[in-house]
Amino acid sequence: MDEVYFALIVINFIFLSTFVYEDLKKREIQRIPFYANTLFLLSLIVYSLFFFNLFVVMLFSIFGIGLFLYSKKTGNLGEGDVPVFLSTLLIITLSYNILLIFDFLIFFASASFMLPFIVYKKSFNILKRIIPIFLFAFLTVLVLFNKLELALLVLIISLLYTLFAIYKKIDILYEESVEYLSPSEITSGDLIINSLLTTSQRQIVPSSGRLTLVSKDLLKKLNKKDRYPIYHKSLPMTVPIFIAFLLSIICVII
Repeated sequence: MDEVYFALIVINFIFLSTFVYEDLKKREIQRIPFYANTLFLLSLIVYSLFFFNLFVVMLFSIFGIGLFLYSKKTGNLGEGDVPVFLSTLLIITLSYNILLIFDFLIFFASASFMLPFIVYKKSFNILKRIIPIFLFAFLTVLVLFNKLELALLVLIISLLYTLFAIYKKIDILYEESVEYLSPSEITSGDLIINSLLTTSQRQIVPSSGRLTLVSKDLLKKLNKKDRYPIYHKSLPMTVPIFIAFLLSIICVII
């Protein structure tokens, strides 16, 4: 591991630690860390031009823009999470180790499957919370010992377990996450839970899909006397990114 690559890892680790702290504390990334990480990502993209051909860098950039636009439209991935996920993925890619990229994605997917069971404690009993934690720990051991075939099998089992466990529970999870706020307390970028809107509120808020991203224009239209169901306790997606990055670096060291 050369000095430049080590420095990139350290810088990205600092960004990720900051983002995880902000995400767990407020479920929101502050603007300064977000802009700083975006600049870091752009610098990484320029730096990667010396190691990859232009076509590969362009594909990565298009993927990044698409991911950002998708997160902005749907709210399924916080906008603040996108740059740090992309910078982390690009640093892993710069290792020139295909297996490490594979390991990172496995860790990220598995940690993401485990996350809802930790966040939504009221919706799942102790047994249902312990099982995904055990599966993640078992998968981690398999990857560290290069048992990738078995790790993939455990990953598929984790996915199926998550799908069956949360089946028909989406509305319950949203209800556990809800916080009723007045327009003065709502900020642009918050998410409204459409299924919990009143009839009068539905006339103002577009109700296609489960969530509506609050834009500046929509915020102005909200009834000042109403309280709206806001998706407050969202999943801190920087956590699985951080876990995957940390475990991937451990794979490099060992």
